[in-house]
Amino acid sequence: MWDPNMLQTTNWLDALWNENDNFSYIADDNALPGPGASVGPQDAASVFGSPAHAPSVGITPASGSSEETATGEYYVDGLPGRLPRSRKRKRDSAAHSDSVTQARSPEWQTTSSAVAHGRMPILNKTHEVISQMIKASFAQPATSPSYLASDSSIPAKETLERSLHAYWKSFNLILPVSHLETERTLESPIVTLARCSLGEKYTPASSETSESLHEHVSQLLSHSGDSLVSGEGASALCHARLLNHIGCLYGRDSKLRDTAMKDHHTLRQIYDHFAANFKTLQPLTSNEGTRWETWVTQETCIRLAYGAWLLDAMKASHYCVRPQLSLEDAWLPLPCSERLWEAKSSGEWHDILALEQSPPSLNTAIQELLIEKRVPRERGEFARVLIIHGLYHRIWEVSKYFSNPLSAWAPVAQRQQRSDALLEDPVWLPAVPEFAKWQNASCDAIDVLHWQANATIGQARGLEHPTVLHLHFARVVLLTPLEQIVRVAKHKAGVQSVELSTYELDKSLVQRWAVQHPYKARLAAIHAGVLFWHVRRHSIDAFYEAPALALSALVLWAFGTYAASVNSAQPVRIPDQLPDATHRPPSDDEDEKSCSIILLDRPTDDELVQQFIRAGHKMQAHISGIGDLYSAKGPSRVLSHASRLLAALDSWNSAKIWLDILGPLSEAPLPTVNQ
Repeated sequence: MWDPNMLQTTNWLDALWNENDNFSYIADDNALPGPGASVGPQDAASVFGSPAHAPSVGITPASGSSEETATGEYYVDGLPGRLPRSRKRKRDSAAHSDSVTQARSPEWQTTSSAVAHGRMPILNKTHEVISQMIKASFAQPATSPSYLASDSSIPAKETLERSLHAYWKSFNLILPVSHLETERTLESPIVTLARCSLGEKYTPASSETSESLHEHVSQLLSHSGDSLVSGEGASALCHARLLNHIGCLYGRDSKLRDTAMKDHHTLRQIYDHFAANFKTLQPLTSNEGTRWETWVTQETCIRLAYGAWLLDAMKASHYCVRPQLSLEDAWLPLPCSERLWEAKSSGEWHDILALEQSPPSLNTAIQELLIEKRVPRERGEFARVLIIHGLYHRIWEVSKYFSNPLSAWAPVAQRQQRSDALLEDPVWLPAVPEFAKWQNASCDAIDVLHWQANATIGQARGLEHPTVLHLHFARVVLLTPLEQIVRVAKHKAGVQSVELSTYELDKSLVQRWAVQHPYKARLAAIHAGVLFWHVRRHSIDAFYEAPALALSALVLWAFGTYAASVNSAQPVRIPDQLPDATHRPPSDDEDEKSCSIILLDRPTDDELVQQFIRAGHKMQAHISGIGDLYSAKGPSRVLSHASRLLAALDSWNSAKIWLDILGPLSEAPLPTVNQ
């Protein structure tokens, strides 16, 4: 019988404890606050947020540093895990304490005084035009569900002002593509209506109104030659298209979502429009006020273009579809830091600008991160999220290349038998050494970003900022056969049928991932579990939280289902192919200082993480309220637990599509390795 109190000290980051820190641990995690609950300093044990990475600022050598790295310090060295960072963290944090800026209000929480009250004013003229636009949409042929097509469905000016306030206060922190200090004086009716449709999601009892507004915007944009819309200008229409695409893609209305899913051109058109606009903008003038306005216009083009690029990457990872944009498109400079973007005046902007360097393109930033293993500290959070998704694209490119059996063949003059010369199709990617190196390099790159995120969390007294969710979910995307896991789950849940041969192939690949690629599978499981922690305690009701949580639950379900067979010594039938290049048995020395339990959904000391990666088959993998993931009911219980968390994420009302998978799947018999 294991002691529940033992779990309190299993995962807490003791190496970060300082006797001068007046923090306290949380004794009971069974009654957790809702996803939107705020977290105070007493929760700083959550802390330094990464389950797998807890170093502070200064852990990575700066560019040009002569400091040498030890063998095994990074995943790319090829060992099952890397060296733990705990001891080095303590040394570096003391050595670099002078480089840590004084703790301040987190950048992602900043709110302009213009939206400090409950409403954002809308001009009477703007509301009149919006009303006319909505009336005009009644006459258009309906392509989506029909809502009340009458004057009673036109929101009052006060209602729209509350929705617009909610947009600036909530959504613009999630995707900061709009500049409050200048745009609030330039009201575009179609953009204002699109913003209100998103802001309405954050107001009480808003679901039908929000979807109704999305339908109106969709109708107006699909008939953009209409006289009420044509005067808006191409940039306003593209801006509104981006916002509306998000609302349709991640909203509750299935028909609007299906239409957005089938739309393969809008995001490409939006990106191309704003990228072309950026090229044509004039250089900054010498006048300070004019320079600020010109810079805001340029930066807005950058952010709207990358907003479309980011949404395309999210759509690809959340819904397992092919992206329409790529790293070849990522030539624009990265968005600037939040403090520069949120400057309240030209003077404040000028002072901050003098202290910052011009950001590189996304492509260059990814090269810098992969090769130099560093990210300048002034890089903003929006830019960091883009870099994370840029790493997705890189691994997708590598996967596509090495998935072709010809990629491993060296051309020769002699005739050969194809069956002898090529790898078996489909290729088992973890067995391809070059792919394994790229996967490890991606892990190291995410580590660097996560180490710096931990420093930000420390300054915020334990409050995890939204980038942390992207960092956890990155391991899910980069380290798992996510598309195959989703197809197996949908088939088992009866949501989407596939041919039996496809299902068997998918199931075989998933179980091979869990059994023959255990080190990466365990690392992915850790981050999938801690993503639960982040959503429970640090949710900001972002549109991407529900899919990230649901997909993480499916990864834990698949891992628990198939990895448990190894722990219980069941026979495993897996097609033979090249040996897994990263599969090495743990050494006997690893048993000397080992723990028997890890709690997957709590922040974890790095040494324990590396132990679980290397020898997790000898441990129990617990999740709060679920028990051991390796147990017979562990996989189904994690789905039920995820369903409860998803039901609490009600701002976007998009959880239903995931609940329709998780619910039936939790009731279905487990697909054992011998089935």
